[in-house]
Amino acid sequence: MADGDPILEPLSTAGIAPNTADYLVGTADAGLTAEIVVGVTPGGELGGTWAAPTVDATHSGSAHHNAVTIGADGEHSLATQVLSGVDASAAQKGHASFSSNDFAVASGAVTQIRLLTAYKDTDQEVTDATLVSDSELTVTLALNGKYQFRLPLFFLNDGAAEGVKVSLAGTATVTDIKAQVSIYDDTLNSLVAFARITALGGAGIGAGISAGSSYVLIEGAIEITTAGTLLLQFAQNALGAGLGVHCEVGSSMTVTKLE
Repeated sequence: MADGDPILEPLSTAGIAPNTADYLVGTADAGLTAEIVVGVTPGGELGGTWAAPTVDATHSGSAHHNAVTIGADGEHSLATQVLSGVDASAAQKGHASFSSNDFAVASGAVTQIRLLTAYKDTDQEVTDATLVSDSELTVTLALNGKYQFRLPLFFLNDGAAEGVKVSLAGTATVTDIKAQVSIYDDTLNSLVAFARITALGGAGIGAGISAGSSYVLIEGAIEITTAGTLLLQFAQNALGAGLGVHCEVGSSMTVTKLE
């Protein structure tokens, strides 16, 4: 003060906070006019203290997860949220492994395979009565599976004495199989055999038929415990003069996974 006049100084010079500014405060203060009272501890989706705030485990309606890291050894661990084993230079987001018999991956989508098929593109000839595995009609079944199957088969007999017989074989471990075999003689226009297969690798179901075309239908169901193949076998029903029996182009095998 000089000559009786007061000297005005800024509040900051006098060590006093301005009361017109916005302040975040724990509790209201009568000396402030525009404070924002936020409480003495963080609220909402925050915890801890203002000196060391934390984020709640669930926020914005979803869980708060740790970051997923990618290692270099190729293994995936969901328990530790680690996707390891992907090469550091690989342009990918990670990968998963599926049995090729259960799933297919195409265009980034994973779908379960329910239908297995095989088609015969070339004729195959057998000239004796020893069962031979078909060169094309085979599928691979997944473990612990339950399947239905259907095999429409076209045969050609070079002679009348030999006939045809069919069987099912494979490497899968079977707990139950029922396969009904129907053999039709085209020349006689009649059903010449109708019987059931109850095990893989058996002697087969056969019949003597006329020379020329014949048709065989195998339908049934199979339950397995270990993965393996299911395939067709065929031969002459009775050995005769070296004349062949042919499994023809167009024969096929369709297997549907039920469970």
